[in-house]
Amino acid sequence: MSIPQGQLALAGLEPPADEAPAAGPDEAAEAATRAPERFEPTAEQSAAVAARERDTFLEAGAGSGKTSVLVDRYCAAVIEDEVEVDRILAFTFTDRAAAEMRTRIRRELVSRSHASRGARLPPE
Repeated sequence: MSIPQGQLALAGLEPPADEAPAAGPDEAAEAATRAPERFEPTAEQSAAVAARERDTFLEAGAGSGKTSVLVDRYCAAVIEDEVEVDRILAFTFTDRAAAEMRTRIRRELVSRSHASRGARLPPE
């Protein structure tokens, strides 16, 4: 499934107007489309991503992969389960963590959208 143009803005995944990109427009656009490093979840993290039929609360220490699990779960719900982005609640407790999650979700959705389009191209 490819993500329609403008769908990210509807999901609230576009940065707020007052959130200036750290880099110039060219660097920001390139960073948003760059393929993210592939997340290799543990068995416990895989279970959290796969259990999308119910709500999940993640609690773990710093650097344990919480954001990666939430990003993978969010993207799987949108792409695999075809959940509309405005039907998903994903939140963190700091503005900084929310900005990081928004950036990672945007990057992963773009990456998966490009991958799905590439998979449908006819062989040369």
